[in-house]
Amino acid sequence: MEKLRTILSLGFAAIFIATHPVVGQDKAIKITSGTEAASSEETLEFTWDRTLGYDEITAQCRKLVQAYPDLVQMESIGETATGKRIWALTISNFTSGNAHEKPGYLVEGNTLHDPSIGSDHALYLAWHLLKNHETNQTIGKLLEHKVIYIIPATFPDTKTKRISESSKVYSPTLDNDKDGRMQEDGPDDLTNDGLISLMRRKSLKGPYVEDKANPFKMVLASTSTEAQYEWLGYEGFDNDKDGLVNEDPFGYQAIDQDWSWKWHPNYAQTESSSTYPFSIPENRAIKDFILKHPNIAAVQLNYYQRDLDLLNSSKKQEGVNDVETLNQVDKEELLNKVYQTKKWNWMKYSRGLNTFTVHLMNFNQESLDEVSDIVKAEDDSIKVKNHSLYSAWAPFEHPTYGPIEIGGLQISPSFIPEGDWLIRDLERFALQTIENASQLPQLVIQNIERRLLNDGLTEVTATIQNAGLLPTHTPEDLTQRLERADYITLKEAIVLASSLLVDGAPIAGEKSNNLSRIEVPNIPTVSPLQIRWVVKSTSPTMLLEIDSRKGGVISTRF
Repeated sequence: MEKLRTILSLGFAAIFIATHPVVGQDKAIKITSGTEAASSEETLEFTWDRTLGYDEITAQCRKLVQAYPDLVQMESIGETATGKRIWALTISNFTSGNAHEKPGYLVEGNTLHDPSIGSDHALYLAWHLLKNHETNQTIGKLLEHKVIYIIPATFPDTKTKRISESSKVYSPTLDNDKDGRMQEDGPDDLTNDGLISLMRRKSLKGPYVEDKANPFKMVLASTSTEAQYEWLGYEGFDNDKDGLVNEDPFGYQAIDQDWSWKWHPNYAQTESSSTYPFSIPENRAIKDFILKHPNIAAVQLNYYQRDLDLLNSSKKQEGVNDVETLNQVDKEELLNKVYQTKKWNWMKYSRGLNTFTVHLMNFNQESLDEVSDIVKAEDDSIKVKNHSLYSAWAPFEHPTYGPIEIGGLQISPSFIPEGDWLIRDLERFALQTIENASQLPQLVIQNIERRLLNDGLTEVTATIQNAGLLPTHTPEDLTQRLERADYITLKEAIVLASSLLVDGAPIAGEKSNNLSRIEVPNIPTVSPLQIRWVVKSTSPTMLLEIDSRKGGVISTRF
């Protein structure tokens, strides 16, 4: 069996970061549902040029269910601490089989570092799949053979408060600085402009200088002698007078510490942990949903632009020329942060799932090009000061840090872009997600041969192919044996012998009381599998079924 396991242990965990062309899109789109409507024709209007609140997201999800009952279902998978329901959409062609027996792809409406970003992207993805399932062959094929699970708003409390109040308002609540008080020292709007921006201070330690193309953006200095500024984080005071600034903001600042991967209590780690693993109801709802749907083969984890701009690299600066915080080195450093999260590790190593990473709010080209053009056109940069993503740097006397400057990237609420930029980002997200989900396993019964033997026996040989780009089991799954084997079963026949073939020859496997069913550890993508049965009948009518948790269930009668 070890030989068999070695042969079949071909798999890979996929992490895709891709760039897609921009597709034209109107700001307000109307869908008129005719025969697809549940009861009557209904016009669905979706506006994508602004971020939507929780109630709007809920209403739009219900409209999609009414318009496309054969393609989408909506369910509540849990509640937040304030009682808001956490919704999940199941999108698939329900007429082509049991959706929960198809390979599943999970998309959450949040990012790893900010639970308020990503809901619009998730909802747009749902709308895009449903709207184009008939006209787009790729989407139609995807929904026929796969199922997409979408959780539009994983943290609805955060989503509601984020778009209506300052960025210091998140969800309830952890004592991040361990002083016995909760959410008493978060970011503050020091300049009273309705925004939470960044703080910087002149320092020989650096390691940042102003970007020549965009004076409101910081880049890594080419050499240590050029360093001029250090980051101080979001603008804010030391509200609890403990000598630290913004160390205990409102909400789940340590939501990642709640995942059970190498969980530790507060006394064993520097960051605040939850009371016990999955004590945060939103995280528990996601975990329970994944466990309830073992067909989920891959999850998509998102990060976004602010994570790149706030990187405080510790790598050496000498010999680095024209380094920006958006260059490939910093992107790799950010991905390392993604890989270090407990959520990512739990999904990959505790569940054996494929993980895809997608970059939201990717404005490094459009926004910087636009700012650069404006700077060249007007030396005084008046227009740049009103740019929707940045604030001009302004001096401020800070009671803890002394003379500082406040400005740069706007964190909230206007950090979430609106208008055409948001629409373009939603389109990129949908296209990239569709490409990612298309990599899931795709099992195909390639061929079935029958050969008559002596004594009224028949030899049946089936060739199974995985036409997808992902195997049915990841290396982590195979190593820890997290998921059961894949079953290849010949039904409605008296089976006298069975075997897996390698290079056309039978190989010895573990003894089984069920000769009809062959158990294989993995169905890879490199080469097809061949299975042979010897059955008692000269003209059998049989059913061949392949049952894989991550690869789906398919069958054919012959």
